Amino acid sequence: APSDRIVQRSRWADLLVVSLRHPPGRGTWARLRSGFSDLIRRSRRPILAVPEVTPRLGTILLAFDGRPKSMEALFVAAYLACVWDQRLVILTVQQPGRAAQPDLEAARRYLQDNGAAAEFFQRQGQPAATILDQAAEAAADLILMGSYGHGPLVETFLGSTVDDVLRGARVPVLLCT
Repeated sequence: APSDRIVQRSRWADLLVVSLRHPPGRGTWARLRSGFSDLIRRSRRPILAVPEVTPRLGTILLAFDGRPKSMEALFVAAYLACVWDQRLVILTVQQPGRAAQPDLEAARRYLQDNGAAAEFFQRQGQPAATILDQAAEAAADLILMGSYGHGPLVETFLGSTVDDVLRGARVPVLLCT
């Protein structure tokens, strides 16, 4: 399978750049057969999923939920904001009925300690739709986020925010795996 070859060759790369022409499907069967989902799960490198048209990079939207892969994305965001002199927008999404919130103060301190300025937004709603809406509102040129937060069975049967963002993205999506 193509994902097998990509994963094998990825050990010689720092970043995988993959076309978004075939994002993970919507249904359970489509997610089970998705080579893209398999690649996300097995890759040990960040993945930049790029739609047909690649814009210039100026504004980065970080979808932040405080989980370990989201923390990796925070580290990458700080680097990109400082080294590439990018505008950084950080979004946290509170899902209805869920109480857990990421430690935004720790994220603010980390960015401040590393010289990265950021705008913070907290929204309520369904994560993928909210991320895509905020990306459009902020005129983001790149969406940065952690990859799958649950095991393969949960992601396959319940779906995932990552898959939904990949299906709806009109700008490149950088996934920290």
